[in-house]
Formats: sequence, C-alpha cells, structure tokens
Amino acid sequence: RLPPLEHPTNFIDEKFEAEMSKYFRDVARDVLAEFDKDADKLKRYTPTTKAVADDFLAGWFDVTKWNGELPKRAEPFVRRTMISGGEKTLKRIAAQEFDPLNSRVLTALSKHRNTRLRSVNSRAKKRLRRTLAAGLEEGEGAAALRKRLQSEFKNMEASTATMIARTESIWAFNEGAVQAY
Repeated sequence: RLPPLEHPTNFIDEKFEAEMSKYFRDVARDVLAEFDKDADKLKRYTPTTKAVADDFLAGWFDVTKWNGELPKRAEPFVRRTMISGGEKTLKRIAAQEFDPLNSRVLTALSKHRNTRLRSVNSRAKKRLRRTLAAGLEEGEGAAALRKRLQSEFKNMEASTATMIARTESIWAFNEGAVQAY
C-alpha cells in the first residue's frame, strides 16, 4: 500500500533541498580554494596512486568542519518533519500533543545527527578522491582536474542534495511517528 499523497515520502521539501544544494556549493568553494593553492604541486604527481589523491584531499576537505556544519543546516528541517510525523500520528491514535522536547525525541535527533549525516561527507570525499585519482592517472593538468572536481560537485549539488532532503524527511517523519507511540 502506498502512503497518502501528503506523506513526506511523496514530496521533497524544496527549502531543505535548496539548503543542501547551498551546502554542497559551500563545500565546493572551500575545497576548490584549497585546490587552487596546491595546483602547482599537482604537476609533480604523474603517474600517481590513489594515496596521492587522499593526501591532497585530506588538506582540502575539512571533514571535521563539514561534519559539524551539515547537521546544523539539516536539523531545522529534520526537526520540523519529525514533529509533523509525531503530531499526525498522535492525532490518529490519541487525543494528546506530541512533545518535541521529550527525552526520547531529543535522543533520537542527537543519535541521528551524530551518525547518519556524517556519512554524507565521507561518501563525498570518496567520490572526490576517485575523481581526482582518475584525472591524475590520466596525466591531466590542474585546469582539467579542477573541472573534474567542479563537475563532481555539480552532481552532488543536484542529486545528492535531493537524496539527502528526501531520505532525511522520510526518516524524520517516520521517527516522529515511532516516538509518538
């Protein structure tokens, strides 16, 4: 049985998606700024290994910074959707209000923030590493490598932002329903 049309799995929160797209643009801006600082160093690495790409990306992609930033940007949307899921569930099963400050709700949000969202950045870094390594192995220069990275970020901005907005909305709505019980 399919969920009703108003269920969050049947829409994408456009503001959430826009915020995630902005997030990837901001990551791209930082990574490409660091790339530009190291462009001359890249010339020394032909042919190369995946380890060289890792070495460069470790300096360009501040995982700690972005692991802190992503949950901050996603949480207002996740929290709102979780409350919506809890409220809609309680309306169907009981005549009481959903308490978004309930310790179980806060624990669920905290666990979620500290686990699932952080994997987004490690996956993004892996994608960038593969992209960079492929370009280095082909002997591309800094300009071509930068284009490759920009292209990868454009893909993340388009598809990964949508995926995050959709999967986080689904999780939040369903978790709100679970917490309502």
